[in-house]
Amino acid sequence: MIVPQTHVIRLVFDGRRITRIVTNQGDVEVPDTGQVFVAMGTVESTRLALGCLPNRYGLIGRNLMAHLRSNVTIRIPRASLGTALSTLNELAVSALFVKGVHEHDDGSVGHFHVQITASGVGSLGIESEAELFKKIPDIDTLDRFRNLTDQHVVITLRGIGEMVGDKTSADPQNRITLDRFGPQGPYDYGQPRALVRLEADDPADPLRRNLALWEAMDRACDQLALILANGGPVEYLVGGSWVTTAPGPDGRQDTLSSTHHEGGTLWMGEDPTTSVTDEWGKFHEADNLYAVGPALLPTLGSPNPMLSGVALARRTADRLVPAPPQVHPDPGFRALFDGADRAFGQWQAVGGGAFALIDGAIVAQPDTAGELGLLYYASQGFSDFVLKLQVRIASIDDNSGIFVRSRDPRRSVPNPADPAHPHVYVNKAWVAVHTGFEIQIDDLARPRGEDRHRTGAVYDIEVGTGAGQQAYNRAAPLVPGQWTDCEIEVRGNSYTVRVNGLQTTTLSNQDPGRGKAAADEPHSGFIGLQAHTGRVAFRNILIKEV
Repeated sequence: MIVPQTHVIRLVFDGRRITRIVTNQGDVEVPDTGQVFVAMGTVESTRLALGCLPNRYGLIGRNLMAHLRSNVTIRIPRASLGTALSTLNELAVSALFVKGVHEHDDGSVGHFHVQITASGVGSLGIESEAELFKKIPDIDTLDRFRNLTDQHVVITLRGIGEMVGDKTSADPQNRITLDRFGPQGPYDYGQPRALVRLEADDPADPLRRNLALWEAMDRACDQLALILANGGPVEYLVGGSWVTTAPGPDGRQDTLSSTHHEGGTLWMGEDPTTSVTDEWGKFHEADNLYAVGPALLPTLGSPNPMLSGVALARRTADRLVPAPPQVHPDPGFRALFDGADRAFGQWQAVGGGAFALIDGAIVAQPDTAGELGLLYYASQGFSDFVLKLQVRIASIDDNSGIFVRSRDPRRSVPNPADPAHPHVYVNKAWVAVHTGFEIQIDDLARPRGEDRHRTGAVYDIEVGTGAGQQAYNRAAPLVPGQWTDCEIEVRGNSYTVRVNGLQTTTLSNQDPGRGKAAADEPHSGFIGLQAHTGRVAFRNILIKEV
């Protein structure tokens, strides 16, 4: 569930676990088995952690890093690039990525890279502005290309370098703390703001490694500019004018607060005394609190850290959410649904609500207006078969069903009373109700508590020993959150249902208009699942044709 317009104010910690999430939309209680993930970016995730955890070793918020970034825009004569560009007659754009390494005086290594984008222009007609916007949609980049002529190629070199974080100083230059003495107005919800300190020049580092890397990266950009000019003249864009002298630091280096890509303040490690989170992103000081994103990175590197953050999040999710069990059908059975996305794609939905593939199971999402929904196996209909599957209710109030031998809802339904005018369904889920049989899932047997409406019964068929009646026996009540085995056997006009191995009902169908086999009616014999009330789940759907 996604709740919009929500601000997470603080987390309630009982000494080992997060028990409650306090938001401006109300509190969210965390169940005993619940896990909490902070994925609010480096600054806000760190603020939340500082506000709720003991921080015994004072590590939370240290090791703050961002990216060092410089931009240089040059133009060189097209002739410097030889004859390769002589045939260009419209704006053309290309890009190049160059990696760089700088070795510091102590032998440590810093990394940077340069993103190079180049644009050449021919004769731009009356659509020149539109052409520029199509191929250079970034308005900030567009400003650098206003002076394009057909004699030049304009090249922008963007250098991006990594910072060195400080994990050990008691009060490092770069860190996030809580501003307990600053303003705490209505937008802060009475909580301290995050106080961020970020500078490239770290007095605690005698080698000034951040500044040294930045200078090396700027020198590399200048060298690349000369290489691209191929021995020809180079002009640099400075203050809106083209000059022949490369800009200094003030003319090319972005302020750290504008570079973003911050990370590192909740870095991962094995030792609680030297790291904030473990290898899975779980806080050492809490049993159920995890961090997500670049805040986990011990070092930053020069690429965008979000990809690493996403990879770590997926890795943690794969560990915490167990993979669905492999389906190994019994001899003679095959899987109609084995938990995989490909198998799920063979089922189609009609009517209200929806169905989702979650953790290897099909989960019904009821319609808010109460309309029935149907998910049916669309690849084929069946005649005689044994169908096995597992069902899980989320609450005792849940109501769903399994349809067998219904008509394909994509097809019209004949009207015996008026063959020229077949039945028309606004909600096609009702096709399964009227043309097939529903094996009920409802321990409350609504609407009147009768066994013909109870779990394991053929829905709405009278219970008794007469012709067309079902012989029904109650199964043990379903347990919310636990999987229940269901088996439905259909041979000719005989229907047998078993729940957790117990035979709950048998029926000899006496209605010639319902439950037709695919062999007798090509558009019948379909199997489906119902969305009615509650998030009922289905998995391991197997069939053996007999």
